[in-house]
Formats: sequence, structure tokens, C-alpha cells
Amino acid sequence: MNLHTDIPTRAQIDRLLNMRDGASVSIYLPTDPAGKGDKERIELRNLLDESLRQLEEAETSRSDLAAIEGAVRDLVDDTAFWRYGARTLRSSSRRKR
Repeated sequence: MNLHTDIPTRAQIDRLLNMRDGASVSIYLPTDPAGKGDKERIELRNLLDESLRQLEEAETSRSDLAAIEGAVRDLVDDTAFWRYGARTLRSSSRRKR
């Protein structure tokens, strides 16, 4: 079985480094392709909570916080994603203008 590893490209890293939107968050976590994603879902929720706390401290608007939280919570609840996902999870979310 050949499993995909989702490694960011140089262009993706450059985009993240150059992003200057106050309502942005990037979350990285390792995943176990042999598992069902239960541990990773818990860790993603924990990382989301910490990200939201930091954004609140930075006085991010409630609507931006809700948009980011909704996007990540949708991913947490996506069973197919966790079943067929890669060895790593890279999710970047920012508010839609």
C-alpha cells in the first residue's frame, strides 16, 4: 500500500509566510494512516481551541472566529477525509472577503 504524504510545496509555504490577514490560522499535525483518525480529531480540536484563544487575544472579530471554527469543525466531522487522508494534515483557513 502506497500512502500519500501531503508535504507543503515551496509556493504554499511562501504564501503562508507572506499572508498578512489578522484572521488566519495554520494548523499542522501528524496523522496515522493505519488508524481511524480518532486521536487526530481530538488533537485537531485541541489545536483549534488554542488557535481560537490566540485569535481572541488578538481581538479578532467574532464573525472571523466563527468562520475559522466552522471550517475546521467541518473537517473534524468529515469521516471520509479521516479514512482516506494523508499521513499529515495541513489546513489553512482565513476569512472570506
